[in-house]
Amino acid sequence: MDVWRDVMDVSLDGALRLTQRLLPAIVDGGAIINVTSGAAGRPSWGAYGVSRLAINGITQMLRAELADRRIRCVAINPGGVRTQMRAEAYPDEDPLSVPHPAERIAPFLAVAAGADPGWFVEAKDWAP
Repeated sequence: MDVWRDVMDVSLDGALRLTQRLLPAIVDGGAIINVTSGAAGRPSWGAYGVSRLAINGITQMLRAELADRRIRCVAINPGGVRTQMRAEAYPDEDPLSVPHPAERIAPFLAVAAGADPGWFVEAKDWAP
């Protein structure tokens, strides 16, 4: 339960607190981008999987609630990327077999610049 609370505090509560604090400053037509994961709701991924599933739900909810302000709320799954977390989850995987995070930045930049692909994007499948 300690790990659960730590993960939820950072991954879920942190995202909500940041959104709550920044929302008054977000201009109409702006964007809120949340990072999700293919682990969302996946068995054996514990608190992290639940936190990403919750982020997906929050993104959908905020998208509907902020529609009158035209604030685009989008959850982007960068897919498998070369991170320490992935290296720990897949210790036998060659890190060079997965892309560097910088290779998945285009969807984030596109949404920030005004694109509206819907509430959810798989970065590896969307080339804006």
